[in-house]
Amino acid sequence: MLSQLALLASLFILRVSAVGTPFGYASGTTGGGTAAPATPTSNAQLVSWLGDSTARVIVLTSIYDFTRTTVTGAGCKPWTCSPNAQIAIDKGSYCENAEPNAAKTTVTYDAAGLSPIYVGLQSNKTLLGKGSNTGIKGTGLYLRGVQNVIIQNIRITTLNPEYVWGGDAIDIDGASYIWIDHNYIDHIGRQFVATGYGAVTHTTISNNVFNGQL
Repeated sequence: MLSQLALLASLFILRVSAVGTPFGYASGTTGGGTAAPATPTSNAQLVSWLGDSTARVIVLTSIYDFTRTTVTGAGCKPWTCSPNAQIAIDKGSYCENAEPNAAKTTVTYDAAGLSPIYVGLQSNKTLLGKGSNTGIKGTGLYLRGVQNVIIQNIRITTLNPEYVWGGDAIDIDGASYIWIDHNYIDHIGRQFVATGYGAVTHTTISNNVFNGQL
């Protein structure tokens, strides 16, 4: 798998376009299509480009670090059977409603993990990493009601990994024609790829590395 990622990275040096063709459920997905590739110069521009209604091929050449303000709030300890188990952030009164008998505690976490980047409703986006260590740190991607999105060769990392409800790397909700391919996702507080809300159709998740180590 790592050799595949290295090969993919070398291919991006030669050309800036998605490598391979979406297959399986995501067949027919084109992402940003023939839009001119462009690299955002700031976190704000990356957020803007992903959220707008313009078809785009967005090329990342570095890690975009969204870690910022820490928040201190309520939490709980639902799991005691293993050493160094995750603690839960009391998001949406989770501790009171789902774990009323769990020991209460105070947690300090990065706010960015709970504030994902929204991908625009009129989607048609390709998000590509060029190189071996490019992507997003501290926050994830929220694909709600979107269509025609390719995410390839990026790293998503460091979303409050010590905490349940610390953040999802990729959250897909009511979306279709999504190809998530050859990405490296690690140190995530909740789920690598989350679904279960609106229907998710025509989606292929292929050749990714999900690293669950803390």
